Amino acid sequence: MQNNIPSQPASKPSAEEIEKERTERIEKYMERLKSELSLDELQYIAIKNEIVANSKRIDIIMKKEMPDDAKAQEIDYQVKKIEADVSGYLNDDQKEKYKLILAEKNSKKKSKADKDKNKDKKD
Repeated sequence: MQNNIPSQPASKPSAEEIEKERTERIEKYMERLKSELSLDELQYIAIKNEIVANSKRIDIIMKKEMPDDAKAQEIDYQVKKIEADVSGYLNDDQKEKYKLILAEKNSKKKSKADKDKNKDKKD
């Protein structure tokens, strides 16, 4: 009988797995933006290129040997840069809708962070 357990122990994901996950995450986000903001093809391509480039920069920051608070500051800067870059491709109506999407995303992050804090307090 063959054992279906992989011969390698669970370890860090490979570069291919990381890239695949990033691509899937970006595609999902881009489909949401395209649908909710009614992006045209040129906007879609330009925004996607910005998000991909900044996503790779964030991954590089995450791998750097530096204090976590410095990483957090650099990542925060990159996130704000992405938001500003995306806004630059949008018309006024799309910008208002984009602000709502960002507000929703930020409230979900805050809610998750609050749950994690409460969980830590219980332990």
